[in-house]
Amino acid sequence: AEIAAQLQEQYGEHLLVLGVHPMSALQNPAGGFPDFRTEDGDDWNDYFNISAYPTGTVNRMGAIGPAEWTAAVGELIGQNAPVRLIVKTAYDNSTREVRVSVHAKFLQDVESDDVRIIVCMMEDNIIGKQLTPDGVINEYTHRHVFRGTADGLAWGKLFTVAPVVTAGTNVVNNMKFTLDNEYEADEFYIMAMVTDHNTREVLMAAENKIK
Repeated sequence: AEIAAQLQEQYGEHLLVLGVHPMSALQNPAGGFPDFRTEDGDDWNDYFNISAYPTGTVNRMGAIGPAEWTAAVGELIGQNAPVRLIVKTAYDNSTREVRVSVHAKFLQDVESDDVRIIVCMMEDNIIGKQLTPDGVINEYTHRHVFRGTADGLAWGKLFTVAPVVTAGTNVVNNMKFTLDNEYEADEFYIMAMVTDHNTREVLMAAENKIK
């Protein structure tokens, strides 16, 4: 968490962070620790065959340990993304309904017959217990907590089966859902990713608060 925070401070809006907790025994909370596990996170964990924590992926280009994150991020920062991505949100305080509109415009040709949009729910600044090298902190601030995908599709929604997505292609993905009462609307975000499902690589990501 500290390394991720340092990287985000260094690169600002050029780096998005998502903290994923799978349904593994090592992630099983007890004794008042918060439960951040998700089935979607479990699907991702199984695909990358992760068994040691913390482990991360940078643009989902393989699972690597924290000591490798800084170099991996540094190699990608400054590269031109093939997709421009915008996430628009609207929130109804009375019904807790969230409306999401994801707009993707391809700036370059992408050679893949399986390009998808994944829409993730993320809650930030959750106060709860955390075990650290210095012991248990009762009021630790958990950042960028993945709460699942908005539509229950861990690997996203397919929008093309053509062998190449050509530059200039525009894709819009709209959806709505009701925010669970356990989540804090003021700290809730939607993060969308455009991915090449053949390789699982993230081509572009963007996020926006729901209110």
